[in-house]
Amino acid sequence: MKSKLRLAALGLLLCWQSLQAQITIAAASGPQVGDTIHRKWDDNPTVVPGAAGAAMVWNFTTVAVSDSNTTRVVTPSATPWSGYFPGANQAMTSDNVNYVYLNSGTANVVLQGLAGDLLGNGNNLQVPFAPTPVIQQYPIAFGNTFMDNYGFDVTTSGNTWAVYQIRMKRLSEVRDTIDAWGEVTTPIGTYNCLRHKHIDYSLDTVWIKLLFFSPWTIYSIDPDTTVSYSWLGEESGLPIAELTLDSARVPDRFTWTMVPPAPVALFSWVDQGNGNVAFTDLSGNSPASWSWDYGDGSALGTAQHPNHAYLGNGTYWACLTVTNVTGSNFYCDSVTVTGFVAADASVSQSSMIAIAPNPAADWVTVSHDQNGNAEGMHLQCLDAQGKLVMDHAMPASADANAVRMDVSSLPAGYYFLLLLGNDGQPLGRAKLAIAR
Repeated sequence: MKSKLRLAALGLLLCWQSLQAQITIAAASGPQVGDTIHRKWDDNPTVVPGAAGAAMVWNFTTVAVSDSNTTRVVTPSATPWSGYFPGANQAMTSDNVNYVYLNSGTANVVLQGLAGDLLGNGNNLQVPFAPTPVIQQYPIAFGNTFMDNYGFDVTTSGNTWAVYQIRMKRLSEVRDTIDAWGEVTTPIGTYNCLRHKHIDYSLDTVWIKLLFFSPWTIYSIDPDTTVSYSWLGEESGLPIAELTLDSARVPDRFTWTMVPPAPVALFSWVDQGNGNVAFTDLSGNSPASWSWDYGDGSALGTAQHPNHAYLGNGTYWACLTVTNVTGSNFYCDSVTVTGFVAADASVSQSSMIAIAPNPAADWVTVSHDQNGNAEGMHLQCLDAQGKLVMDHAMPASADANAVRMDVSSLPAGYYFLLLLGNDGQPLGRAKLAIAR
């Protein structure tokens, strides 16, 4: 009994660990021109950032929706203020009035500045940063740290009868740490992530000029420290989640991105007789497309719930690959067809293929039960998405019902071996696992 409990506990632990992965994020996962990113936020969050460290779990499903917006990533030339930011290659806006300008490359993302009605008083401001800060470095990995400085100096109309002009200047030092990794859950889904902690030490100085001929007078000098956290994933251009804290370190806004988690493939099937099988898609997380490999060498299907006609009794290895904007996943199952009556008695029945070892690493021996001369027969290897990765001609010998194949070049994963007759028709199929 104790050994069974230990095995059960180990199984649960391995299952939990499989849900988490320490990821590394490349520039390709960052925002790209053309992206449209939907986000929601809670202005009175009760959530807290939690501790730093490895294999952490954050559950933010209790947040409520205060408001939402849609962020578009565009080319700077499509905005009114591109001339003020010659180093930018991206701009972001959620209202087509205010813009953030960035230079995004394979090594880092640099904030160039801001422009628009930033104070909400009808005056458009252009605020180039000098120096410009690095706000992200690639690749993003647990334990990364970096520091930078930025600043701006801008003058605008006071827009009141009492103040002619206002001058605002900021000097700031920022410190960034990828301080945790684990699994984050938002109201949309659960994701593997890295947590980015951002600290901004700033000094803001404001001058005012009462009349056009008046001297500048210091109005305020405000040092401040702000802290924010971002949960970064491979699924979305902007962070999966963000939490900002006020000057008293109290959470004041939680924002999450409306990106669906990657789909989870699953299907069921029913043998309806005479080779006809009805497949039902049971996949989770809202797939957008479906690719069916029925295991008999026929063309791939793309319907969500297809019906397929097999041309012989036997056991077939059917696979479904589902895809959405976040990623892909596949699931395979054996489908047993009985009761098929061929109109043409020459229709081939399914052959048996044996693979040893399986899983394999470098070499594998494949044998089959087809007797007679193997001249013209081929053994094809397809990946999980149905792409041909290897085509091996069988030896032309009466007793050549086995062949040794070099699979050392194949990445770890699942593959399917398809035995084709000299007429190109499928004779049998088997699943191969590559493990290293």
